[in-house]
Amino acid sequence: VRSLFKLLLKELCFDSEGDRPLSILLSRVLVHDPRAPPTVRIEPKVPPDCHRLRFNAALGWRWHRFTLSPGTVQILVQGPILVSQARSNSRNLGEVQLHGDIVHQPPKFIIPTSDGDDGVEVRAMPWHEVQVQHALTDLGRPDGSTGGFYGLMRRTRFIKLEVLRRLFADDEDGVVRPGMEGDFRDETLTQPLQNALASLQSAPRPPGWRQGDDNDFHVLEADATMRTRMLLAYEKKELARDILFLKGRFTQKEGKLQLPGGADNNAEDILVEEMTVKDAMARCHNLPGCGGFSFQGDLPIDGGILKIHFRGLGEEASGVGWTSFLFDAGESALVRVMETDHEERFCSPDALSRAAWVEKENQPWDTNQTIPSFDVIVERSLETLRKAAYNSSVPSKGLSRLASSSSSEGKTKPFRNLITDRDGTTNNYCDRYASSVQSAYNAAWLSNFARHCADNAVFITAAPLGGRPSAEGLMELCVAPRGYFTYTGSKGREYF
Repeated sequence: VRSLFKLLLKELCFDSEGDRPLSILLSRVLVHDPRAPPTVRIEPKVPPDCHRLRFNAALGWRWHRFTLSPGTVQILVQGPILVSQARSNSRNLGEVQLHGDIVHQPPKFIIPTSDGDDGVEVRAMPWHEVQVQHALTDLGRPDGSTGGFYGLMRRTRFIKLEVLRRLFADDEDGVVRPGMEGDFRDETLTQPLQNALASLQSAPRPPGWRQGDDNDFHVLEADATMRTRMLLAYEKKELARDILFLKGRFTQKEGKLQLPGGADNNAEDILVEEMTVKDAMARCHNLPGCGGFSFQGDLPIDGGILKIHFRGLGEEASGVGWTSFLFDAGESALVRVMETDHEERFCSPDALSRAAWVEKENQPWDTNQTIPSFDVIVERSLETLRKAAYNSSVPSKGLSRLASSSSSEGKTKPFRNLITDRDGTTNNYCDRYASSVQSAYNAAWLSNFARHCADNAVFITAAPLGGRPSAEGLMELCVAPRGYFTYTGSKGREYF
C-alpha cells in the first residue's frame, strides 16, 4: 500500500509532464488492434493489497469509467467529451483522450476471463455498464451446489469420469463395447480441464503477496464478510498433470528430424501436408507412430500455412534451415515430469535441507545418505511386487509382462487382493477433502493395475462413503470406472 501511494503521489504531484495519463492506468488499458473499430485490451489485475481500482478515461470521444477489482471488470460508458472545455485549455482534442492518436471512435474491449487469457470481446453502449468476471473469487459450498471453487472442482470430476469411460471402453477381450466409443484425448475433454486450471491460476492473491512468494497461495471469498487464504497446490498440480497425460508435450528444436547416428536419413515421411503448426500438433497427436514433424525455415509469427513433414518415433533434430517439433506422448511425458519433480525436490544439491523430514537411506555405499532416484524407487517397487507375487525374483520387467507370465503359470492374476488407503497412499495429499478429486492419470494407472493384476481391489478409508444426496464423501471424489474397485467408507462400515 505504501508503494502504491508513493507512486500516485509522484505521478500526480511531482511529475513535470503534468497531465499525462498515469502509468498505473496506461498499463491496464492497452490498444490491442488499432483498426476500425479499434479494440482495447483491459489488464484487470490489481495489487494484492488493493480492493478496488476506479478511474475515468476518455476513449473515442466519450468518457469511460473503469472499475477493477480482484474478480471483476466494470466499464460504464458515459457522456461525450466537452469540446468547449478542451479548447478553453488550449489543448489539441486528441490530447485529452487516452490513446487519442490511435483510438478515434468508441472502441471494443477484450477482457481476460477466468477461463484463460484469450478473453471475451464486449462493446459497451452509451450509458450502459458491462461487467465481466475475470477471476475465480468465490469459495462456494463444499458440495459444489453454489458454484465457486468447489463447483469448479466438481465439474472437473465429470470431465475425468468421461475420460476414464472412453479410456476403458473395451472389455476383457479388447473389444470396444457398443456406445462407448470416443477418443479420451478429444479437445472437448481437454479444453475444460485447461479452462479449470486457468480459473485456479486467476484466483486473487492474499494481501502482502509478492512475486517470488508461493505461487499456489490464493485468497477466496467464503461469504460477504470472510475471505479465506488457501493453498491450491494439489488442485493446480494434478490438473496440469492430467492435461499433460491427455495432450502430451511438444519440444521445439532446430534442424530436421532424422534417425540418430546418420542411419537411413532418407527414411520416408509418415505424411506430408500443408497446414499450420497448431493443426500439425493436433494431427501428430492422433497419427499412429508419429514422433514429431519438421518444416523448412523458422516458425512464422503469423501462424501461416507450412509444408509439414511428419516423422516417425526415435528420431532426432539435426542440420540447419529446418525447424522441428518433437512429440512426447502423454504417459511418457508425464513420467518424465514426475521424475524431474522428484529429482528437484529430493535429489538436487539444495534439496536435503528442504526435505529434512524424509528419512534418508543408510546404506554402506551411500556415504551422503541421499534419497534414491526416481528410477531406483520404481525398480525396487517392481521387484517387491514380483517377489510378493511369486516368492522369487522374476527377470521380466513391467507389470504387463508380470500379468502375462502369471497367466502362463496358471494363475488368473498375480495378486488375489489389493487393499489400500487413499489419501497419501494412492492419492496425493490435498489441503481440503472436498476438492481432492482423483486425477485422471491416477485413476487410469490404478484401474489398469486392478484390471490385469488383482482379483479384488478395495479402497478402505475413514472418510464417509457418500454416493447419495446430502451425504458427500469418497464416491464424489473418485473417477475410476465402476466395477474395478470396491469402495469402503467409515473404516469399512459402509461400502459400494
